[in-house]
Amino acid sequence: MRAPPEEHPLDSRPGRFDVSELDEVTEKLSQLVGGKHYAIRLYLPEHKEDVALFSYVPPSVDAEMIQTALSSHFHLPLHPMNLDVTQVNDPGETFDPLEALTQLYRKRSWKFPLPIEHLIPFLPHRPPAVWIDGLLETKKDYAKAYVRIRPNAPYKNSLGVCEVACIEWIAQTFGYGMIMNNILQIQLIKSASRTLIAEIKNLTIHDGPLLRSLPEDAEIEIAASCAHNFGALKIIEGNVTVSATLLASAKLTVFSA
Repeated sequence: MRAPPEEHPLDSRPGRFDVSELDEVTEKLSQLVGGKHYAIRLYLPEHKEDVALFSYVPPSVDAEMIQTALSSHFHLPLHPMNLDVTQVNDPGETFDPLEALTQLYRKRSWKFPLPIEHLIPFLPHRPPAVWIDGLLETKKDYAKAYVRIRPNAPYKNSLGVCEVACIEWIAQTFGYGMIMNNILQIQLIKSASRTLIAEIKNLTIHDGPLLRSLPEDAEIEIAASCAHNFGALKIIEGNVTVSATLLASAKLTVFSA
């Protein structure tokens, strides 16, 4: 079995940011230090939540002042890596949360295998609908992910792992892979308000008994690539393997807008 990924700096922090009253926190910060503040929910290992805070403040305000306000008024520790401070005379009226998070992530160094929790904010899926555990590799129009089979996972039923799970695994592998490509600036993409599987062109199960009987903690790999790009429509080809044995392959049409 693959060794677990090394701990990412985001996973070792002095404390968790309380996500229950974000609007109150950002509004109060504006009163205390001025400017405008926006918070984005992040997901971390074991699906615990954390927050990235984006502050657009006057030149007289710095990160230390914001951290002091958070600590003294809310008792909320925030890891410095999760605080992005922009000093501006006019904070403006618009804020694109995913673009801001992308820019914040581009300031960090990343390495594979990468736990998928860091990318959850970018797609509509939320646990338990996130079915892949991490990315192993990405490059232009290609991504590889891994899944560790867990008991009572939503992709299982009384007979074991569902065959149709392979469709969702392939789609999520490609989706999260392209998000990571955008962060790494391997392949720039425009954010989409919605993405869906428009058509399942084919799904071939090469070893159904092995797929259904995968034991707990077995690790499977999913590879997904874009075979044809028609803008909003993309033809995605993918396969699912375990220990180099091909379990399933599929071709999907994905629509983004």
